[in-house]
Amino acid sequence: MENITKNKYEVDLRVDFPIFFQDEASNVWILMQTCHWFIWIFLIFILVFVLIMFILILLDSSTNMKYIFSLKHLVFRYLHIKGSKIVHLSRVEFIWTTLPCFFLLAIGTRSIYTLYLIDAQLGVDFVVKALGRQWFWQYEVTTPLLSSLNNIERFYFDSYMVILNEQEPELGDLRNLKVDTMLSLVVGLPVRFITTGMDVLHSFAVPSLGIKIDAVPGRLNSADVILERHGLFYGQCSELCGQGHGYMPIAVYVQNIEM
Repeated sequence: MENITKNKYEVDLRVDFPIFFQDEASNVWILMQTCHWFIWIFLIFILVFVLIMFILILLDSSTNMKYIFSLKHLVFRYLHIKGSKIVHLSRVEFIWTTLPCFFLLAIGTRSIYTLYLIDAQLGVDFVVKALGRQWFWQYEVTTPLLSSLNNIERFYFDSYMVILNEQEPELGDLRNLKVDTMLSLVVGLPVRFITTGMDVLHSFAVPSLGIKIDAVPGRLNSADVILERHGLFYGQCSELCGQGHGYMPIAVYVQNIEM
């Protein structure tokens, strides 16, 4: 019975109110998360540094107010406690002026490096054309035959959302995400996603794959992805495209195939 409770496609079911990202399923998402946590190191350091300086300035200001009413205490503070002064200390001001420059340089360098790797074109084995329509996705998949990589085969199909029976839902089905025909791909083979809009603006987005490609009428946008693990990954149209915008789910089934 335990095996039945798991979705047969090994879908990543998320908990309510998630804090972290979805698990990585492509090289693009791995690069993006690595860059994210790299930047967070600097953000945490800045937060701690500013918090410490803020507390020291408050303590320094309260000490000034305490001794300002007594000339004897004020002279004592000037002679013995002047080394603890934080406000208008030139060394501290030099530090919090120069450090952000190095932080911005490190963050900018890593961001440009990540963007370059994400936009790099790969020698792809699959080409997936996702055509956004009101309100469903139309796919054209170009793939080499597994028996002979010299042969090319193309598949055309439409993918519509399936309205679930809320009284008797099937095990593992997700509301407004199940489709009648899923996009099926293979682990380890590079894929090029090409999108365009056939009527209005759409956006092809699958968070676990780290892709969000605008489908603009009259224009082709693309992204190359290497699929890292098998499973069923969901996405949705991420551009407001009309009253049926919330009913354009994307289901990508990535499977292991022995070549």
